[in-house]
Amino acid sequence: MEEPKLGLHQAYIGQLTYDIYRFGSTDTIRVASGITSSTFSETLPKTTRTSYAYGVRAINTTQRGPMARSEYEVTGDVFGVPFFDDFGNKNDALTYTIIDANNDGFTWKWTDTQEKGKAFRYSYSRRNNGDDWLISPPIKLEGGKTYNVGFVASNAEAQYKEKLEVKMGNAPTVEAMTTDVMSVTEITTPEYKEFEKQITPTADGDYYIGFHAVSEAKKYFIYLGSISIEPVSSNEAPATVANLKATANPTGALKAAVSFKAPEKTISGKPINRIEKIELRNGARIIKTIASPAPGAEFSFIDDKPTHGMNTYTAIAYNEHGNGAKAMTRIYVGEDIPAEPVVRVIDQYIRQADLGAGKRSSWRCCRRLESELRNIRC
Repeated sequence: MEEPKLGLHQAYIGQLTYDIYRFGSTDTIRVASGITSSTFSETLPKTTRTSYAYGVRAINTTQRGPMARSEYEVTGDVFGVPFFDDFGNKNDALTYTIIDANNDGFTWKWTDTQEKGKAFRYSYSRRNNGDDWLISPPIKLEGGKTYNVGFVASNAEAQYKEKLEVKMGNAPTVEAMTTDVMSVTEITTPEYKEFEKQITPTADGDYYIGFHAVSEAKKYFIYLGSISIEPVSSNEAPATVANLKATANPTGALKAAVSFKAPEKTISGKPINRIEKIELRNGARIIKTIASPAPGAEFSFIDDKPTHGMNTYTAIAYNEHGNGAKAMTRIYVGEDIPAEPVVRVIDQYIRQADLGAGKRSSWRCCRRLESELRNIRC
């Protein structure tokens, strides 16, 4: 970093020390304090592919300066399977590659909207057909093994039918996207729809899944809400965990309680003798790995690092035959957006015939109703 020579008001600042902060996907950690050097290095925690940024604050004996922040840099190992990502935070979205192949400035971007939550969105062009790629981070796959590739997608409005194809390759480039996963398919509904296809790589390696927006010009948006890749389960693998439930903290705090029951049978319906482990995830993040759980045992955990918004929880049990079937649930965590209020107009008019029965004249009520109607704004 370049050390400041003067203060914000171009005045004397004296001897400086520096505090260093690391910004991750879900937390901010002060990794150094009171250092005097203009350089800093650290060994990052071992993790799958993610992104980090750093912040530096200059301090003299009495004053703390504003924090300077670096750009985010992608680091970490390739992902294994099962892989799941619901794009829960912007930092991890940086592990995806976006290619505006027709160079028109309209392409994919990470968004967080009230209607769709956290998602990748392709934006239309008035002049050009879509030719825009969203490519996943690398995922380690085995040759000759079959995997399910799943994702949820929608358009913005039913009248604008969008088009999307999905391919696979061994690099995050257009040229490498040579294996068909899903041919060009119309996205016709503004509600998320699940799609699932299968792939069988020919060799072990790191593979990338590419989502190619090819809608005609003057359409609208494509939303991609989540993606998953998991091996096709054996019939002798565990069935899904039972009663997977996630409950957001009722105070709006960023916490959620998650509970489930370990499976008691295999996918084929036979009693299960042994479970090697159960993995509980929020998106791609592993919350807990339970080693050798008893079939039918019940578990509950607190997730203290959910994202503010929609969170997708998955649980998968494993035995000697591999991964079992996936259980999944989605909840909103954190302070929510107020719903639309319900407005009612009450007619308080009293008929003249009722006055003889001892009821009050209602001309004031009528005026009140008239005033309320004037104050309503659509």
